[in-house]
Amino acid sequence: SSDLGAEIYSKASFFIFLLVNLVLVTILISFIAVGPRTIQIVHSGNHTFNTSYTSFNVSTLRYNLHASYSRDYTTNNMMTFALVFAVMFNGCTGIMAGSNMSGELKNPSNSIPKGTIVAVVYTFFIYFFLFFLTAFTCERTLLKEDYGYFRAINIWGPFVLIGVYSTSLSASMSTQIGRA
Repeated sequence: SSDLGAEIYSKASFFIFLLVNLVLVTILISFIAVGPRTIQIVHSGNHTFNTSYTSFNVSTLRYNLHASYSRDYTTNNMMTFALVFAVMFNGCTGIMAGSNMSGELKNPSNSIPKGTIVAVVYTFFIYFFLFFLTAFTCERTLLKEDYGYFRAINIWGPFVLIGVYSTSLSASMSTQIGRA
């Protein structure tokens, strides 16, 4: 039945929301708890980069604030502002999940606008805060050569993978509930 599916989706989504927020907390704690370290990045077995997690460092922030677009190491395409900005789009796709369930809400005309605004503001602040902390603590080479750099600087790297897989599951579930 439709009500049972919506109820299961709602409970699973809430669990995933809590799990992803736990992962976010570990990432935020890691920025403070993890000290400076050298990180070695290996691509295709033959390109090795040595870079650093500097912890909070004003010179790291200054260096990261100017644009320096380069080739994406996964596709070899030249990066642009539009491509880099498009990364945020993925974080915003889950915001539509509330609209997709409008038939299950008690007061959709009130809940959808409130929920959408809260989701947009929450997502913006999380992205902005992570951007700021990352710019202050991670050398540019780390950011350009390892898109999974949060694993290297987290107090327990597998937390980041749990978060990635959880958000992927959430996005898949949102698509399915929106389709129904």
